[in-house]
Amino acid sequence: MKTCDFDESGYWERLKEVGKKKGVKLRECCTTLEFPYQSILNMHQRHSFPPVDKLYKIACFYDVSIEWLLTGSSDNVFENKIEALEGKLKRISDIIQE
Repeated sequence: MKTCDFDESGYWERLKEVGKKKGVKLRECCTTLEFPYQSILNMHQRHSFPPVDKLYKIACFYDVSIEWLLTGSSDNVFENKIEALEGKLKRISDIIQE
């Protein structure tokens, strides 16, 4: 049986990361989805998560899976391979720049 682990800080970091990659800040996401921005910030400060319906809409908005938002991993093999390659490319780039 698969274990399901996640930490709250990872969720918020991934949300920030995907927003940066897509060029859309959380405030813009909240405005588009008609979520009160302050409510989302309060959840962040309490280390909690949005309700499932909001989490689903946020994942759809950023075109990522809920699983990725919560855990940083995905059952999607293609996505996992891309993420692994991106990590390797970053390491190579870091080595070259040294």
